Amino acid sequence: EIGGRPIATFKLLQPIEIGSGNCRHSIDVIEIPSPKEGSPYDAGLEHIEFVIGDGTYKSPMNDEVHATALEGWMRKYPISWNTKAYHKKCNPDVSLKMELCDYGRVSVKFHLIPLEAVIKFETGVFSDEMHRKYTFRMDMGTSR
Repeated sequence: EIGGRPIATFKLLQPIEIGSGNCRHSIDVIEIPSPKEGSPYDAGLEHIEFVIGDGTYKSPMNDEVHATALEGWMRKYPISWNTKAYHKKCNPDVSLKMELCDYGRVSVKFHLIPLEAVIKFETGVFSDEMHRKYTFRMDMGTSR
């Protein structure tokens, strides 16, 4: 449950691989939230999230490491960032809205910690090994 609404999270037995060459991504966890009350959504994609950074972030709890990394990301890509979730206590992010063919306007969020690691942290099952396995290197365009 997040924000008082049910959420289902699925760990895929076989990750979905997208992209090509040096820009390959592996999707191994899918989260399906219930709509926010009073905010109806069309069926389909509402947002997508990426993990950024070098894989050294140990905790999803917001701290100076998160602030420095997210600020650096925004400086590297100077566009109009939504920073509403920048100060969240757990798993802060910056985001932007963009138009995608077949999906309409979606939110793209950037975090430092993979979703599975956040879930395991919140349930007390977080480990460095699991974190290293799911960190995506946006700057290099590779998964590890």
